[in-house]
Amino acid sequence: MTIEKRLEILESELAASKRSTRRLKYGTGIFMVTLLAFVVLFACEQKNEMTIIRADEIRAHRFIVEDTHAGAEGKQKGIFGMIQDAPGLRLGDDGAPQISLSTHSGTYFYMADETGNPRISMNIVGDRSSLTMFNKNRMDLLDIALTWDQPNLTLTDDKGNIIWQAQ
Repeated sequence: MTIEKRLEILESELAASKRSTRRLKYGTGIFMVTLLAFVVLFACEQKNEMTIIRADEIRAHRFIVEDTHAGAEGKQKGIFGMIQDAPGLRLGDDGAPQISLSTHSGTYFYMADETGNPRISMNIVGDRSSLTMFNKNRMDLLDIALTWDQPNLTLTDDKGNIIWQAQ
């Protein structure tokens, strides 16, 4: 076999190999696009199914809202559920103002400062309803109370001394 004949055979095999490679690339591309289309369609169908959740009843001890920001991940920001053996709702955390609604041995609504100390409290316990405002040391500054037989209004100073009172 001559060199020219060998060269001719090599060139034809090279051309055939190039055609085969090109077809393989096109086939792989078409297969990948088709696979991607199926994955996207399947994911869209699954997403639509997952966003619709219906339940006649959900039972839980509590629901906790946690922070997801970097550095504060897992930090509790709110809770709805059993708090001190009674149903309640508390929004906020240590180092931030808080709002709380509870039914522990009465009905309570209070707003606290960033240290967790209550600043305003509304309570209903037994036949007594009250609105109380506190200073930063948890001392009563203003107390408006209503009971079955006697209303009461008390103003105090920062040391707890009564400034004015009406009954």
